[in-house]
Amino acid sequence: MQQRGILRREKLLAAARQLLGEQEVGEISFSNICERAEVPRPSAYHFFPDINAIYLALTESNNANIENLLTQPVEQQEVRSWQHLLELLVDRLVDHYDTHPDLAKLVYSGKIPTEVRLSERTYDHKYAQITLDLFQQHFVLPPGRDWIMTFFIATELVDTVLSLSFLEHQSLVPGMIKEAKRAALAYLRLYVGDYPSRQQSRLTE
Repeated sequence: MQQRGILRREKLLAAARQLLGEQEVGEISFSNICERAEVPRPSAYHFFPDINAIYLALTESNNANIENLLTQPVEQQEVRSWQHLLELLVDRLVDHYDTHPDLAKLVYSGKIPTEVRLSERTYDHKYAQITLDLFQQHFVLPPGRDWIMTFFIATELVDTVLSLSFLEHQSLVPGMIKEAKRAALAYLRLYVGDYPSRQQSRLTE
């Protein structure tokens, strides 16, 4: 893609984010985005066939950034317990959306198109794997369980409660963030237990 094309594509994405900060998802049209970006509609079709494609590009970029945040290492001295580790990861997610409320609206408003929702589910599986990997770096999990599915369900619990927060309050409010943590903690406690053993390699560091 030539430099001019890259610039126009970025202008369309930036315009969509600006409008998300001002309007509800369902109120924004493809024409609105083109007008705000000052990109002729016929030219915009070279980059995005419709508004859903713009939203999909935004969520994919957003999820890549979240993946980078969640994969940042957590030092042993930072981890008081597995519960604390989970809360640290949820806080990373919430801090990201506090900084980018337009993306929070897109993800949690409940008005995203089907293809975007499916993309979100794919990333939720990645987040579950990231969380599991971090847990196993610090703790010994009991054998004989499908841990990736367990952590996927915990991820979905957090996602569902945060979505409820946005539906009820149009933002991620502290009380609902706490409830999201509680839901995931209560579920994981059923299988992780209260005091799993620490990884020996971590204890000697």
